[in-house]
Amino acid sequence: MQIKGKYFKTRKDGVKLYQFKSDNGMMIKNELTGTLYSEAIEIMNSENTYVETDIPIESEE
Repeated sequence: MQIKGKYFKTRKDGVKLYQFKSDNGMMIKNELTGTLYSEAIEIMNSENTYVETDIPIESEE
């Protein structure tokens, strides 16, 4: 189980954004809030951290 973080884009104001998601197709959980996400977009150096859950991301049919 692993969370992948990669550069996503730079906003017009120069702030860099990073995308976090599971490389196994699972939901991720914000450790601070407990909120589940299929992916999360965060600013560079955000204090939020994510862990992979055992809940699969539901695919749209």
